[in-house]
Formats: sequence, structure tokens, C-alpha cells
Amino acid sequence: DKILAAWLLVIGIHLVLFVITLLPINASSIHWMMGTAAPVPLLHGPFLYLYTAASTNRLPQKRRYWLYHFSPFFLTILYLMPLYLMTGQEKMEIYLNSGRDYRLSNLILGIIVQVSGVLYVIWSFILLNRHKKTIGEQFSYEEKINLNWLRYLIYAVLVIWIIVIVLKKNYLIFGGGVVFVTLLGFLGIR
Repeated sequence: DKILAAWLLVIGIHLVLFVITLLPINASSIHWMMGTAAPVPLLHGPFLYLYTAASTNRLPQKRRYWLYHFSPFFLTILYLMPLYLMTGQEKMEIYLNSGRDYRLSNLILGIIVQVSGVLYVIWSFILLNRHKKTIGEQFSYEEKINLNWLRYLIYAVLVIWIIVIVLKKNYLIFGGGVVFVTLLGFLGIR
């Protein structure tokens, strides 16, 4: 539940940062718009994996191992620190010049985010399939313990990553995020 709560908080923050990018840009609001949300997608994969691992009783006992999954997020923040420390005017200049000096960085970060998202979906499916195999060997009645609801959530995350990679439309990506949270709430209550 703690992992899920933290993940839902991250999803909420990510959605708020997206809404902020829809606001008019000026020298003070640009601080929230430029680069702030860039590392956040690197959190969704690790949270999916850790939530799946916790749900299948395969979560590493030592929490320091959990941190390794979040290292791309922290490394991205360190890499973007010079951008974060710029003045509003400097950021406006970069924005007005279509991301000058950050085009290659944006491309590389985009590739890392996409690869990370897909890899964590695959790892989550692997964990879930191992769980299904284990319960199939140990229990004759597995309807209540097969975690099909989690499989549906992983499929939903996969659909969002397909939208990110193929369609690249922010309104579809974040709309998919809203649908995902709704699905998560529905399946959680059920």
C-alpha cells in the first residue's frame, strides 16, 4: 500500500506538472515549465515493478536495492541541475530558441525514458508469470490469488507507453494516465 500510495502521489505530481505546461509562459512561470517534469517518467517503471514485486511476494527485503531502480531519476536531476539553476531570463532564451543546446539531451533522455518504461513493463510481466506458475504448482484453487487485476494494470501501463512511443501526443498520454488511475481505483475497490 505504501508503494502504491507513493506511486499515486508521483502520478498526481506528474499530472499537475503537465497542466502547468499549458499555462502562459513568462520569466517566472518558466521555472516550473522547463525541465521540471523531465525526470518524472523515470519513476513510473520502478514503481510498477516494485508494486508488482510486492503483490507477488518477490520484493527484495533490503530496501537499499529498491533505490537502484530510481538511480536514472536521480542521475537525470543531477544532469539537469545547471538548467534548474538558470535564471528565468536564461530559460526564456533557451525556450525562444527551441531548446538550443538541449536538443541532444532531450533526445537521449526521451530514449532512456522509453526504454526504461518498456523494460519495467516486461519485468513486471515476468514477475507476474512467475507468480502464476508458483501458485499453479502449489494451489488447486487459484481464482482469488492469480492477480489478474494486476495483469490488467500492467497492460494499461503498456498501452500508455505505446502511446508515448508511437503517437507522442501529450493529451493522449496524460488522458491515459487519468484512465489508468481510474482503473486502479476501480480494481482496488473490487
